[in-house]
Amino acid sequence: MRSRAYGLGAGLAVLAALHKLLYASVLVNDDFMHRAYGLQVLGGDRPIRDFFDYGMVLMYAVSAAAQELFGYRLFAEAFVIAVMVGISTFLAFALVKRLTDSILAAALSAIVFLVAMPRGYGYPKLIVYAVAAVLWWRYSDKPVAARAVALGLWTAIAFYWRPDHGAYVAMGVILVMISAHGLSRQTMAACARAGIVALALIAPWLIYASVQLGGLGRFVESGTIAAVEEHVTGQTVPRWPVLRVSDLIDVETPEPYAPTFGVRWTHDSSAESRARVLAEYGLTVASTRDEVSQTVRASERTLPALRQLIAEPILEDTDGIERGAARVSSSNWPESQRRRFEHWWLRVRWLRALDEQGAAGEAATILLFALPAAAVAVTARKYLPEKVTRTQLIAFAVFALIVNFGVLRTPFHIRAGDAIVLPAILLGIIAASLQHVTATMQRAGRWLVRAIAVVVVLMFMKSLAVAGQSGERITWLAGEWESLDRARGAWEEVTGRLMSSPPIDYWRNRHPEVTLRLAAYARECVPETDRILVLWFAPEIYYYSERLMAGRHVFYLSQFSGLPFEREMELAKIGRVQPPVVFTREKSERNAREAFPEALDLVKRDYHVAGSIEDNDRYLILVRNDRVPQRGYGPKQWPCYR
Repeated sequence: MRSRAYGLGAGLAVLAALHKLLYASVLVNDDFMHRAYGLQVLGGDRPIRDFFDYGMVLMYAVSAAAQELFGYRLFAEAFVIAVMVGISTFLAFALVKRLTDSILAAALSAIVFLVAMPRGYGYPKLIVYAVAAVLWWRYSDKPVAARAVALGLWTAIAFYWRPDHGAYVAMGVILVMISAHGLSRQTMAACARAGIVALALIAPWLIYASVQLGGLGRFVESGTIAAVEEHVTGQTVPRWPVLRVSDLIDVETPEPYAPTFGVRWTHDSSAESRARVLAEYGLTVASTRDEVSQTVRASERTLPALRQLIAEPILEDTDGIERGAARVSSSNWPESQRRRFEHWWLRVRWLRALDEQGAAGEAATILLFALPAAAVAVTARKYLPEKVTRTQLIAFAVFALIVNFGVLRTPFHIRAGDAIVLPAILLGIIAASLQHVTATMQRAGRWLVRAIAVVVVLMFMKSLAVAGQSGERITWLAGEWESLDRARGAWEEVTGRLMSSPPIDYWRNRHPEVTLRLAAYARECVPETDRILVLWFAPEIYYYSERLMAGRHVFYLSQFSGLPFEREMELAKIGRVQPPVVFTREKSERNAREAFPEALDLVKRDYHVAGSIEDNDRYLILVRNDRVPQRGYGPKQWPCYR
């Protein structure tokens, strides 16, 4: 039984890993920041001195290692994401199974990882807290020195993924030690033991950073600016979208799934006779092409009377109806749409209020905060799993709340998937507790409580899935459930994006977004020994062009203007490197100028506009005044230096 249980956990972990592996082909610019840093490291740059880093060491180190292992392709990072998600899923399953002895509760926790869609660059928020949770409960079960050391070690590792993760894990360590020892000298000794290990491992990086920036205070000041921008902006209160019974369950009308087809009236037919036919057969006009041609939408009254409709003397032709069989053609009316039109039970909509991505993200955020509160409420009853005490559960719930406050902010539909680990574990514990509670209740009460629990779980799962567009992505990979050819095309697109090396090759015969077109130009026309400068946040340009950064920063915060050493280092690097090409965009250049005015003055003095792309903004290609191009590139003959 135990082997089969963990086999189930492994299976769910593999499914979650594959799900996120495929999702890693659909990217946003944030996904490329640590990859661009990884390129810097592989190119010989030093962190902090040559590029700004406030503590993402493991992010770009792992990316660089994966690229060395799998080559310069998106699959390298996708593999890392898949492995981290798979391990996190299995750890959550195994932990809940051990704490509750319930396979159902453990599977419920693992399914959260399967349906949620954190952004690819958010994978540390899964692995950091999954391992932290396992170590947390191991120490709580047996608070010995070796396990305190393990917690200190993992706190340091979390710091190297990002310093705030180290801070949140450290708070969790304090909580578990208080729950194990109370407010005592033993707690202080255990915290000191874990803290010394963590500080001993973090200290080398702090020393290195202080040397590179000329003082630890500078490193802290720069990092604080970036951290405040990351965590303080976008803090709002989510709103609960499910307010009415119809938001829980509703039945759609058949009209949205009704077929449409074309009709051509006789030239001598009157408006009155046409209106009579439309009314008699339950038709509504969807559009009018010319004096005699219209597109009409059918109703439930139309289909049984199609043969009579075709025979109407004022109708010359019908487009989209198989006249011999008197039925709407399948090409005009897909089978899935036909079934929903004919069967009301296929039009039942569950939790309609969560169909919109933004509303789903807000609901998911509220439920992620509600789960720790619910876990505390469960402790008021004496039905906790045998291996979970009231003190432990309260402390772990507080740990989850701390992480939630640190991770969850707007836009909620993007961030919700990042905070699933600790709430998913709590969900499993709560589910096991409810099993115990309802076992002793009367039948009516038992089924009522279980029904409410099922509705809440469905809300949680659907809100996470819709917020991350999980269902849409699966439907896309399945060819919209309509055609094997469409599914094959979607899989070819995914594999093409993941396996193309260099990654820009996939886009060469397509029409990609502006940043990828600029990256293709830089890769083709900037020598490999030269660098490029991008004056807004577009790290994908560095990644797809495989050209190193001419500046220290990939993003430009106006607060950097108050740090003279940051402005000086940015100016010094650009002046030293002298990139042949600089990319900027008119609407974003103000941010770069506010952050690094001296560097922008240098660009204005030494560069001129050699090309542009008009899109939602005006993208400019600036080239050095003293560099002579060897040839032209593309239809607009942009200057090419190789």
